[in-house]
Amino acid sequence: MPEQKNPLISEEAALHIVQTGMTIDEAVEYYHASKEVINMRINVTGARKRILSR
Repeated sequence: MPEQKNPLISEEAALHIVQTGMTIDEAVEYYHASKEVINMRINVTGARKRILSR
């Protein structure tokens, strides 16, 4: 049976991805989530803007 991907990642995870400069492909491997879910959570949480404003 193929490995299932988590349907969602946390807001904290989205911020961590951006803050550490992790690539989307690295985040897919690390969090076992799809590219679409990771991009969606980064966008919905405003992670890039929030990290840049620090």
